[in-house]
Amino acid sequence: MAKTALSKIKRSFFWIRAHKLVSLVLMVILLILGFFVYQRVTLELNKRAFAQARTAIDAVYEDIVENVGQPDNFKATNECSRSHIAIGDGPLSCYIDNEFIYGVEDKNEANSLRQKIKSTISNHSDVLKPIPPPTSSIDITPSGSTETNIFVDHYDSAGLLCAIKYVFEIPREIALELKRGSNKKPFFVVISCSGDAREIFYPLSN
Repeated sequence: MAKTALSKIKRSFFWIRAHKLVSLVLMVILLILGFFVYQRVTLELNKRAFAQARTAIDAVYEDIVENVGQPDNFKATNECSRSHIAIGDGPLSCYIDNEFIYGVEDKNEANSLRQKIKSTISNHSDVLKPIPPPTSSIDITPSGSTETNIFVDHYDSAGLLCAIKYVFEIPREIALELKRGSNKKPFFVVISCSGDAREIFYPLSN
Protein backbone atom coordinates (compact mmCIF):
# COMPACT_ATOMS: atom_id res chain seq x y z
CA MET A 1 0.00 0.00 0.00
CA ALA A 2 2.80 2.39 0.96
CA LYS A 3 4.71 1.50 -2.20
CA THR A 4 1.62 2.29 -4.33
CA ALA A 5 1.23 5.72 -2.71
CA LEU A 6 4.95 6.44 -3.12
CA SER A 7 4.74 5.40 -6.75
CA LYS A 8 1.88 7.81 -7.38
CA ILE A 9 3.81 10.67 -5.78
CA LYS A 10 6.85 9.92 -7.91
CA ARG A 11 4.70 9.87 -11.08
CA SER A 12 3.21 13.24 -10.08
CA PHE A 13 6.66 14.78 -9.63
CA PHE A 14 7.75 13.28 -12.93
CA TRP A 15 4.73 14.81 -14.71
CA ILE A 16 5.51 18.22 -13.20
CA ARG A 17 9.15 18.01 -14.31
CA ALA A 18 8.05 16.92 -17.77
CA HIS A 19 5.51 19.72 -18.10
CA LYS A 20 7.21 22.63 -16.37
CA LEU A 21 5.48 25.36 -18.39
CA VAL A 22 2.02 23.88 -17.90
CA SER A 23 2.72 23.41 -14.18
CA LEU A 24 3.86 27.03 -13.88
CA VAL A 25 0.75 28.32 -15.64
CA LEU A 26 -1.51 26.21 -13.41
CA MET A 27 0.30 27.47 -10.31
CA VAL A 28 -0.11 31.09 -11.40
CA ILE A 29 -3.82 30.52 -12.08
CA LEU A 30 -4.29 28.96 -8.65
CA LEU A 31 -2.49 31.88 -6.98
CA ILE A 32 -4.66 34.42 -8.83
CA LEU A 33 -7.85 32.54 -7.97
CA GLY A 34 -6.73 32.26 -4.35
CA PHE A 35 -6.04 36.00 -4.21
CA PHE A 36 -9.48 36.90 -5.57
CA VAL A 37 -11.19 34.46 -3.20
CA TYR A 38 -9.25 35.94 -0.28
CA GLN A 39 -10.20 39.48 -1.34
CA ARG A 40 -13.87 38.54 -1.63
CA VAL A 41 -13.95 36.75 1.73
CA THR A 42 -12.20 39.58 3.60
CA LEU A 43 -14.53 42.15 1.99
CA GLU A 44 -17.59 40.17 3.06
CA LEU A 45 -16.27 39.75 6.62
CA ASN A 46 -15.50 43.48 6.81
CA LYS A 47 -18.97 44.40 5.58
CA ARG A 48 -20.55 41.95 8.02
CA ALA A 49 -18.56 43.46 10.91
CA PHE A 50 -20.08 46.90 10.32
CA ALA A 51 -23.57 45.40 9.93
CA GLN A 52 -23.19 43.46 13.20
CA ALA A 53 -21.91 46.54 15.02
CA ARG A 54 -24.86 48.59 13.76
CA THR A 55 -27.27 45.90 14.97
CA ALA A 56 -25.49 45.84 18.34
CA ILE A 57 -25.62 49.59 19.02
CA ASP A 58 -29.25 49.76 17.84
CA ALA A 59 -30.18 46.99 20.28
CA VAL A 60 -28.30 48.75 23.09
CA TYR A 61 -30.05 52.04 22.32
CA GLU A 62 -33.49 50.38 22.35
CA ASP A 63 -32.75 48.90 25.77
CA ILE A 64 -31.55 52.27 27.07
CA VAL A 65 -34.82 53.88 25.97
CA GLU A 66 -36.78 51.12 27.68
CA ASN A 67 -34.77 51.07 30.92
CA VAL A 68 -33.65 54.69 31.27
CA GLY A 69 -36.28 56.67 29.38
CA GLN A 70 -36.92 58.34 26.04
CA PRO A 71 -34.23 60.93 25.27
CA ASP A 72 -35.08 64.46 24.29
CA ASN A 73 -33.37 64.17 20.89
CA PHE A 74 -31.73 61.43 18.81
CA LYS A 75 -29.61 61.04 15.68
CA ALA A 76 -28.03 58.04 13.92
CA THR A 77 -25.03 58.34 11.59
CA ASN A 78 -23.51 55.96 9.02
CA GLU A 79 -20.63 57.40 7.03
CA CYS A 80 -17.22 56.71 5.54
CA SER A 81 -14.22 58.95 5.04
CA ARG A 82 -10.70 58.97 3.64
CA SER A 83 -7.69 60.44 5.37
CA HIS A 84 -6.00 63.33 3.58
CA ILE A 85 -2.71 62.59 1.84
CA ALA A 86 -0.62 64.62 -0.62
CA ILE A 87 -1.31 62.45 -3.67
CA GLY A 88 -4.32 60.22 -4.33
CA ASP A 89 -6.83 58.80 -1.89
CA GLY A 90 -5.84 57.88 1.65
CA PRO A 91 -7.01 54.83 3.64
CA LEU A 92 -10.76 54.37 3.89
CA SER A 93 -12.57 54.05 7.21
CA CYS A 94 -16.23 53.96 8.19
CA TYR A 95 -18.06 55.22 11.27
CA ILE A 96 -21.47 54.48 12.76
CA ASP A 97 -23.10 55.96 15.83
CA ASN A 98 -26.24 56.65 17.81
CA GLU A 99 -26.32 60.06 19.49
CA PHE A 100 -28.93 61.08 22.05
CA ILE A 101 -29.44 63.73 24.69
CA TYR A 102 -31.37 64.14 27.93
CA GLY A 103 -32.34 67.31 29.77
CA VAL A 104 -31.29 67.10 33.43
CA GLU A 105 -31.49 69.34 36.47
CA ASP A 106 -27.87 68.99 37.56
CA LYS A 107 -24.75 66.83 37.46
CA ASN A 108 -26.12 64.44 40.07
CA GLU A 109 -29.02 63.57 37.77
CA ALA A 110 -26.58 63.21 34.85
CA ASN A 111 -24.43 60.81 36.88
CA SER A 112 -27.51 58.82 37.86
CA LEU A 113 -28.51 58.47 34.20
CA ARG A 114 -24.97 57.49 33.26
CA GLN A 115 -24.95 54.67 35.82
CA LYS A 116 -28.31 53.40 34.55
CA ILE A 117 -27.03 53.48 30.97
CA LYS A 118 -23.81 51.66 31.93
CA SER A 119 -25.86 49.03 33.74
CA THR A 120 -28.02 48.52 30.64
CA ILE A 121 -24.97 48.27 28.39
CA SER A 122 -23.42 45.63 30.66
CA ASN A 123 -26.31 43.33 29.67
CA HIS A 124 -24.95 43.36 26.11
CA SER A 125 -21.38 42.24 26.85
CA ASP A 126 -21.75 39.53 24.20
CA VAL A 127 -21.89 42.14 21.42
CA LEU A 128 -20.18 45.09 23.14
CA LYS A 129 -17.15 43.68 24.93
CA PRO A 130 -15.37 46.06 27.34
CA ILE A 131 -11.71 46.66 26.47
CA PRO A 132 -8.93 48.89 27.86
CA PRO A 133 -8.57 52.37 26.32
CA PRO A 134 -6.46 52.32 23.14
CA THR A 135 -2.98 53.82 23.42
CA SER A 136 -4.05 56.59 21.04
CA SER A 137 -6.79 57.84 23.38
CA ILE A 138 -6.20 61.13 25.16
CA ASP A 139 -7.54 62.85 28.25
CA ILE A 140 -10.37 65.08 27.03
CA THR A 141 -11.12 66.69 30.37
CA PRO A 142 -11.00 70.49 29.81
CA SER A 143 -7.74 72.09 30.94
CA GLY A 144 -7.95 73.52 34.45
CA SER A 145 -11.17 71.69 35.23
CA THR A 146 -11.56 70.32 38.74
CA GLU A 147 -14.51 68.16 37.71
CA THR A 148 -14.82 65.49 35.07
CA ASN A 149 -17.82 66.14 32.85
CA ILE A 150 -16.78 63.73 30.10
CA PHE A 151 -16.51 59.96 30.51
CA VAL A 152 -15.53 57.52 27.78
CA ASP A 153 -15.79 53.72 27.92
CA HIS A 154 -14.22 51.55 25.22
CA TYR A 155 -15.59 48.37 23.68
CA ASP A 156 -15.08 45.88 20.87
CA SER A 157 -17.92 44.88 18.58
CA ALA A 158 -17.30 42.41 15.75
CA GLY A 159 -13.66 43.51 15.68
CA LEU A 160 -14.46 47.23 15.43
CA LEU A 161 -13.32 49.77 18.00
CA CYS A 162 -16.34 51.22 19.79
CA ALA A 163 -16.72 53.92 22.40
CA ILE A 164 -19.51 55.29 24.55
CA LYS A 165 -19.03 58.93 25.49
CA TYR A 166 -21.01 60.72 28.18
CA VAL A 167 -20.92 64.53 28.22
CA PHE A 168 -22.50 66.84 30.77
CA GLU A 169 -22.87 70.52 29.92
CA ILE A 170 -19.85 71.04 27.60
CA PRO A 171 -21.27 72.72 24.45
CA ARG A 172 -18.27 72.03 22.19
CA GLU A 173 -18.64 68.28 22.82
CA ILE A 174 -22.41 68.14 22.32
CA ALA A 175 -23.76 67.56 18.79
CA LEU A 176 -27.50 67.73 19.57
CA GLU A 177 -29.84 70.34 21.01
CA LEU A 178 -32.55 69.86 23.60
CA LYS A 179 -36.00 70.10 22.04
CA ARG A 180 -37.93 70.41 25.27
CA GLY A 181 -37.25 72.10 28.58
CA SER A 182 -34.84 74.84 27.59
CA ASN A 183 -34.15 75.47 31.28
CA LYS A 184 -32.65 71.98 31.57
CA LYS A 185 -28.96 71.19 31.32
CA PRO A 186 -27.75 68.88 28.49
CA PHE A 187 -26.52 65.37 29.14
CA PHE A 188 -25.26 63.99 25.82
CA VAL A 189 -24.43 60.35 25.01
CA VAL A 190 -22.92 58.88 21.84
CA ILE A 191 -22.42 55.18 21.09
CA SER A 192 -20.03 54.82 18.16
CA CYS A 193 -18.02 52.18 16.31
CA SER A 194 -15.39 52.69 13.64
CA GLY A 195 -12.72 50.83 11.72
CA ASP A 196 -10.85 50.39 8.46
CA ALA A 197 -13.14 49.62 5.53
CA ARG A 198 -12.39 47.66 2.37
CA GLU A 199 -15.24 49.34 0.49
CA ILE A 200 -17.44 52.44 0.75
CA PHE A 201 -20.28 50.89 2.74
CA TYR A 202 -21.94 54.25 3.60
CA PRO A 203 -21.97 57.75 2.06
CA LEU A 204 -18.66 59.60 2.16
CA SER A 205 -18.54 62.48 4.61
CA ASN A 206 -17.82 65.95 3.27
